[in-house]
Amino acid sequence: MKTKEKTSMVKVPQVVFRCSVERPGYYRFHYGHFTPGGTFAENSEQSFWDFLKTVDVPVAFVAAFVESLSDSELENCRFGYFSQVRFVELMRYFVESCDTVQLYPGMLALTFNEKEDEG
Repeated sequence: MKTKEKTSMVKVPQVVFRCSVERPGYYRFHYGHFTPGGTFAENSEQSFWDFLKTVDVPVAFVAAFVESLSDSELENCRFGYFSQVRFVELMRYFVESCDTVQLYPGMLALTFNEKEDEG
């Protein structure tokens, strides 16, 4: 009983993807935390790449992926968009790093554990 209560009080890191209506051929993404109150609190204080470093996505992957992006792709990412090609590439690595994958009509949510502080 106490475990359930404690678990329900924790903010859960998530990345949510949906097909973009505004930009056909792109996926729109949001990142932040699913809160104990049942809402999604988008993280606007960190870049997407910095957010990924706080969860169990390997830092080497983040660095390699960012280096592989062109300037225009980096600009698209700053506005929360991945092209279909980059989305597929990113998913190959994300699925390995996330705890759960939830598929909803028109939306994909990936849930992560936050990194444990070492020391």
